[in-house]
Amino acid sequence: HLELDETTAFAASLSLCCTRAVLCLGSLPAPWSHIAMVSTAIAFTGKSRPLTSTGISWEVSIRSLPALKGVVLWVGVVFPKHGRHLDFSRETIREVLAPFASSLEQQQENALIQRFIRSDWQIVALGSNGCTWGCGLGGRSFCPPLTTGDCVRVLLDVPGRTLSFGINGGPIHVASSRLHERGASPRMHGIVYLTDVSSPMEGLPVNAEVQVR
Repeated sequence: HLELDETTAFAASLSLCCTRAVLCLGSLPAPWSHIAMVSTAIAFTGKSRPLTSTGISWEVSIRSLPALKGVVLWVGVVFPKHGRHLDFSRETIREVLAPFASSLEQQQENALIQRFIRSDWQIVALGSNGCTWGCGLGGRSFCPPLTTGDCVRVLLDVPGRTLSFGINGGPIHVASSRLHERGASPRMHGIVYLTDVSSPMEGLPVNAEVQVR
């Protein structure tokens, strides 16, 4: 059983059991109005006892997702670069999300990639647009677009340096086979975040709801 961390929910509200979250774009003032995020309360490390024979696994069910151009829900992991063991708290959330915080003129894809390259944090995720992003992946096509009612299974193997996804009970496929540097055991955190940085919208707020288990 996996719960979200209410102390690190950013522009999001959690259910009492901390397994459901509503992510709300536009609930915070600029430059944070185009990002919302929740993370797991568990810090995964290479020495953690795996929950499955091949790694640590959890599911994210999409309970509600607006079908709006540019609005993408992302499911994946975040971790400090270079194997550093940095704490993940409310104070570091803004540091993790700092590449998203920019003026609308700076929210082009190339500028966003450059800001993530300079960041101390690495995000690797599968988007509801069907693409994986992060850790040198670029915007690779992975699956058909996701929508309300779909379920994403995440499989994280820290010693094997892989992150894999399965959709709606289907086969698990590797999205990243070189997740982190060889020999490193970075502190991993599962995340779900909602953005519209690729096509900033007017008329916010926009909400999406997920359940993690």
